[in-house]
Amino acid sequence: MLKFCGHTMGVPGMGVVEAMRLFGELGYEGIEIRCSDQGTIDPADFGRDLAATINAARRETGVAVACLTPYFRQFHVPAEREAEMAGMRATIDMAARVECLLVRSFAGKNPPMAGPEHERAWDEYVSALQALGREAAREGVGFAIESHGGTLAPSLAEAVRLARAIDLDNVGVLMDYANAYEFGPHGREAVELVAPHLKHVHMKDHLVAADGSFETVDFGAGNVGWPEVLGELVAVGYDGYVSDEYERCWHPELPPAEVAMKQHIDWLRAWGS
Repeated sequence: MLKFCGHTMGVPGMGVVEAMRLFGELGYEGIEIRCSDQGTIDPADFGRDLAATINAARRETGVAVACLTPYFRQFHVPAEREAEMAGMRATIDMAARVECLLVRSFAGKNPPMAGPEHERAWDEYVSALQALGREAAREGVGFAIESHGGTLAPSLAEAVRLARAIDLDNVGVLMDYANAYEFGPHGREAVELVAPHLKHVHMKDHLVAADGSFETVDFGAGNVGWPEVLGELVAVGYDGYVSDEYERCWHPELPPAEVAMKQHIDWLRAWGS
């Protein structure tokens, strides 16, 4: 059975406890927490005190921490690699403290690269995630490589190829279906491609025009085929989280989460009924 969590991109400026309370009231089972100096929690604040605050909120709200979402990714830059690795290690530790099983990983940065430069960035990312993945496994934590533009994995196929190269059970794919829609595949073919490696799903609905431009719309109002995708996720036995990645963080003109994310979770519950 699918589980649904709210992403804190939808509540910019809101503290983590307040976000957990809101998501619980709206009907989400979990929370995905954006971790950056401009996010919901700052990695500089990771540690025992913050974990205690989040764990108290978990007990109060019943909302689980589904995923921590940091931005450490410059593993291919020699001057930054160790600091980025340290940031990921701190995220692993924080995840373990709040009983979170998953950390999102951006697959490096590709602005853009080609030839030997791309191959080196690919190899450096793979080696970093292999080392970090083994460490995370000892804490019961895994990684999900997000399909995202501006990275080494803009498509679902590239995210899967990275997961296969890393070759660890606790490192897989975060299927951001809307992000990767332009590259294909779609519907059943997309889910079957990622299914053996699938750890997490980001959901946002888009109305895509013929020229590839798109508009963010209410769940169910887009044309990227979410009803089919959700049905295929159930069919392949995926029982992880589908995260409502409402991007009000980047688009403050959008309606507040209390309105939009309420529509989203109501649509998801109606779809599953």
